[in-house]
Amino acid sequence: MKNKYIKYLTISCLVILLIVTGFYIYSNNLNAKLNEQIKVMLSEVGMQNKLIVESEIINQQNLVKQLSKTMSSTDSFDNEVIEVLKKIYNENNYKNIGIVSKEMTIYITENKVEIKKENFYDNLENKNSIIILDDDPINNGISIFIGENIENKDAILFFSYDLSNLVDRLSIPTFNGDGYTYIVASDGKKILASNNKTDFNDFENIFDIMIEVDTYNKNVVENLKTDFQQLKSNGTLFFNRTFKYMYYTPLGINDWYILTIVPTSTTDAIYKDIMSMTLIVSIYVTIIVAIIFIIVSIMIYLKNKRLYNAVYVDKLTGGYSYEKFKIEYKNLNRKKTLIMLDINNFKLLNEIYGHEFSDEVLINVYKILNRLNKDGFNCRKAADHYLICVNHQGQKSIISFVNKLYNSIRRVKIDNSDFVITATFGIYEDNNDDSFEKAENKALTAWKLAKNDHNMFYIVYEDKMIKDMVESKIMLDKLIKSVENDLLEIHLQPKFSCKNNKIIGAEALLRLVENGKFISPSMFIPIAEETGFITTLDSYVFEKVCKIIKQFKSEGINIGPISVNVSRKKIEQFNLVEEYETIMDKYNISKTEIELEITEGTILSDNSIIQKVIKKLKKANFKILVDDFGTGYSSISMLKSLDIYGIKIDRSFISDESEKGKEILKYVMKLGRSLNFQITAEGVETKEQLEYLKKLNCDIIQGFYFSKPLSIDDFKKNYK
Repeated sequence: MKNKYIKYLTISCLVILLIVTGFYIYSNNLNAKLNEQIKVMLSEVGMQNKLIVESEIINQQNLVKQLSKTMSSTDSFDNEVIEVLKKIYNENNYKNIGIVSKEMTIYITENKVEIKKENFYDNLENKNSIIILDDDPINNGISIFIGENIENKDAILFFSYDLSNLVDRLSIPTFNGDGYTYIVASDGKKILASNNKTDFNDFENIFDIMIEVDTYNKNVVENLKTDFQQLKSNGTLFFNRTFKYMYYTPLGINDWYILTIVPTSTTDAIYKDIMSMTLIVSIYVTIIVAIIFIIVSIMIYLKNKRLYNAVYVDKLTGGYSYEKFKIEYKNLNRKKTLIMLDINNFKLLNEIYGHEFSDEVLINVYKILNRLNKDGFNCRKAADHYLICVNHQGQKSIISFVNKLYNSIRRVKIDNSDFVITATFGIYEDNNDDSFEKAENKALTAWKLAKNDHNMFYIVYEDKMIKDMVESKIMLDKLIKSVENDLLEIHLQPKFSCKNNKIIGAEALLRLVENGKFISPSMFIPIAEETGFITTLDSYVFEKVCKIIKQFKSEGINIGPISVNVSRKKIEQFNLVEEYETIMDKYNISKTEIELEITEGTILSDNSIIQKVIKKLKKANFKILVDDFGTGYSSISMLKSLDIYGIKIDRSFISDESEKGKEILKYVMKLGRSLNFQITAEGVETKEQLEYLKKLNCDIIQGFYFSKPLSIDDFKKNYK
C-alpha cells in the first residue's frame, strides 16, 4: 500500500509540474506573440497615420494644381482672383494663401507683402512644391507650404498649411491613450508631434534627444539612421525611464518619416491582464484536475481496497483471508507450525441455532486465536475451518498452546446457550522444507485422524500417517463399493435370559466378506469412523435389520428385539430420529422390536447436540442401551438423568476373574440394579462366568458360551 501512495504522490507531482511547465511555456509564448501583435498593431497605426498625412497633403496639392490652371488663363491677378483665393482661404481655414513672383512680391488674400527671404520662390519651385520653413516669412513660425507653378506666369500659387490640422488628425487616441506620433526628417529633425502626452515634448532632433535621455539608445539611433537613409520600415525598442516600442515608416513626402510609439507598459498591462486571467483559469483548471485526480484516486483506492478486502480480508471476522494467509506463510523463511482447526458439529449447530448464532461463534473463535497467537497469524479458511501459523517453539510448547485454544473455545457462550463448543486440531511442524500446499495437506491429514479419534482433540502429523491413509483409502473404497452393491452381511449374536437360558433377543453385527473370507470389523470400522462413512453404515445396517425383522415376522420367527449399534457421528445428526422412523414405517417395525446400542462415552458426552438427539430418541420411545458400560466415568447423578432402558457391561469386567475384578463387577452390577436398568453382560465365554453372573442377578447373557454371531440362515436354522 505504501508503494501505491508513493506512486499516487509521484503522479500528482508530475501533473503539477506539467501544469507549471505548461503555464511557463504558455506565458513566454504569449509574451512573444503579444510583442509581435504590438508590432503589427504599431505598424497598422503607423500606416494609418501615414495615410492621414498623405491624403491630407495630396488633397491640398490637387487643389493648388486645379487653381493654378484656372489662374493661368487670367491676364492679371486682379481683385476677382483675390476674391476667389479669399473664398478658398475662408472655406479651408488656411493660414495663408497667395501668389509669389520672382520679384518676391506676394499677394496674400487682399494684401501685398514683400518677402524678405530671398530663396522662398526657389524652395517652392525646386522641392516638389512642398517645403517647411523654420522661419515662416508670413506666419513667423514653422509652416508647410504647398505651391504650384502658374503657367504663362512668372509666379507660383501657394497655400500655407496650418500644421495644427495634421497634429489634430494624428492625435487620435491609440493603445488606450498611451500611443503617440512624431513626424521627423531623415536627419532626425522634428517636423511635428501629436498632441498626446509624449516622452519628448520639447526637442529639435529625435536622435539627439534619445541619446541624451539614455545611452542604451545609442545603438538604436544608429540603426534608425541607417534605416532612414535606406527608406526602410521597421520596429525597435528604446529606453526612456521605461522601454517603449517604436514603429517607423517613410511618409513619402520629402524625406520625412512617421514614428508611432507606445510604452511597453501598455503591452505589459495587456500581458498581465491576460496572464492574470490565464493564471486564474490555470488555477481553476488545476483545482478541477486536482479534484478529478483526487476523486479518481479515491475511487481507485476504494476499488483497490474493496478488491484487497475481497481477496485478502475475511468478510466475517475481518481478519486474514485464506489467500492472504498463504502469502504471509510463504514469506516466513523459518521454522513454523501450521495448525488446522475446525469446530465440531458446526453444521448441526447452524441448523439448530441459525446463521446469526453460528456467525457469532465463528467471530469469537477468531478473536480467541488472535488473542492467544500474538506472535503468529490466523485465518478462517472456509465455514468453520481455520488455519493457524505459530512460531516454532517445540512440540511441547505447541501442544500447550493447542490446549489453551481448546479450553478457551469451550468457554465460548453466546446468548446464554448451553451448547458446548469444541474443536479438533491437526498439527504439522514445518521445518521450512515444504511448500505451503504440502504443509497444509499434512496438517489436514493430522486433523482428519484427530477428527475420527474421539479420545484426542488434536494429533501431530507423522510421516507414517500417509501410508496409513493410503491403506484407509483402499479399505474405504471397498466399503463404499460393498454398500453400493449390497455386499455387506448382517450377522446376529443371540442374547439369552440369565434365568432360564432361553433366547430373548439378538445384536446385529456387520460383516465384510472378501474372497470368501471375513474381514475383521476392527479393520474397517475405525476407518469408517475416521472418514465419516460410519453414518452411512449405520443407516445401511439399521435398514437391513428392519428388513430382517419383517422377514422373521413373516416366517413366524419371534426372538425378541434386535439391537443395533449407533455411532457417535450418527448421534450427532439432528435428523436421526426422523430418518430411523421413516425406515421403520417402510417395513412396519415397532419401537418394541428394535433397540439402539450407544456407547457410554457417547451418551455421557457434554456435547449439547448429542444430548438433544438422545432426548429426542427417548421422547420418540426408542429403547436405548448403554454399550460398554463401566469403561467411562459415569456418576450416579448422570446415570439418573439419562432415563435409559438398559446397560451392557463391557466384556473387560466379565473376563477379569480375579478377586478385585469380581468386586468391581459386583459394584457395577449393583449400581445398575439400583437404577432399575436392564443389565446385559457381553463377552461371556465360560460356565464359571455364567454362574457368577447368575449370582449377581444379571438379566441377559451374550457371548460365545452360548453362541457366536451367526449368519441369517444359520440363525434361522438354530432358533426358528
